[in-house]
Amino acid sequence: MSYEVLVQELRDAAGEYDGVASSFGVTPVVIDHVTPDSLGHIELAAWLVAVAEQCGNAHTALNDGFGALALGLRTSAIDYETTDDQVADFFVDPFSGPSSSDSLWPYGLPMPAPGSAEPPLYGPPVPGAGER
Repeated sequence: MSYEVLVQELRDAAGEYDGVASSFGVTPVVIDHVTPDSLGHIELAAWLVAVAEQCGNAHTALNDGFGALALGLRTSAIDYETTDDQVADFFVDPFSGPSSSDSLWPYGLPMPAPGSAEPPLYGPPVPGAGER
């Protein structure tokens, strides 16, 4: 089973996660004016302060998480592109060799050019090669 990874879709998804993270804003909502005197109740004031702190922590965690996810998707896109490029650079058609003008076989072993007087460095002797 195989699958195709579309690098542009990875980048698009990273952009969407960046958009979600930016929609949260840079700073969480701060409730610092809550006091027992302002609310008239000690337990309610303490509870609201604890809730505000948890909301701030959740905001930071979500913002960091979406940023890390977007970075991971971008890194994956770069890795897939780099790997594809490296594989393409190393691939040589085993039936035609590197190119018609190159005298190297795909694995870098020297081959005599057709009609050359040089003997091959490996393999069975070529009739007429090396005779002068």
